[in-house]
Amino acid sequence: MGIHEVKVCDINKVGKILELFSVAADQRDAAWKKQFFENVADASFACGDPQVISGPDGFPYFQLFSPEPYQAFDSFCVCNLLEHTTENGFGIAINPRENNADWVFSCGDLLSYRLFNSFNVGEIQQGHTQTVIQTATKVMVGAPAETILPEYTRHFLKKFMEQKLGLANPGVFLMDNPTAKPSQSLVFSIFKEDFETEAQFAGAMNHLSWFLPRHLPPTSISKLENPISQFYPL
Repeated sequence: MGIHEVKVCDINKVGKILELFSVAADQRDAAWKKQFFENVADASFACGDPQVISGPDGFPYFQLFSPEPYQAFDSFCVCNLLEHTTENGFGIAINPRENNADWVFSCGDLLSYRLFNSFNVGEIQQGHTQTVIQTATKVMVGAPAETILPEYTRHFLKKFMEQKLGLANPGVFLMDNPTAKPSQSLVFSIFKEDFETEAQFAGAMNHLSWFLPRHLPPTSISKLENPISQFYPL
């Protein structure tokens, strides 16, 4: 599961990455992203000092910078940082500045690459979802496999739900709902009805999103209309 052999970082790919970064954000189409993802994983970067910083969003990021021409540097690349980042709850920021960066990988983006060898898996869902399951809809639920939600990721999700949300014995299940897109989602024991405001609920779910692949959004079911109690401990 998610085993990646150590690769030699490719200094030649940095030039391609810098060329891609020169394209304006509003002109970065599907072809741009394809080229970017094909080159970024093993492109050779220098690390920052300190190596890990807190981003504007409050999450920790390992810093990578384009190397200075004709200067020696210790080489780092995304593919060789996958275990370190995902097991410590880090993202990666490429060429970070005060309030932005050339590119940001969330911890969930890196988990996606580690587990599925791709940053772009299946149907992509931005953010979290709120689901009301109709009575006639047949859904399948079960415990998420280690290949979908590994133990090291569960650790960060559990810590957040216990310490930040005050939830005892937080749980999750994998739901397959054929009427939804994407059809699979991770349903957590977080209920909108327990939050004072929509913003507080959205903040909690967005925090969970950061740790998860984009094709597996954190989902909340209605506590009142869909009393599913089959949550599995994180």
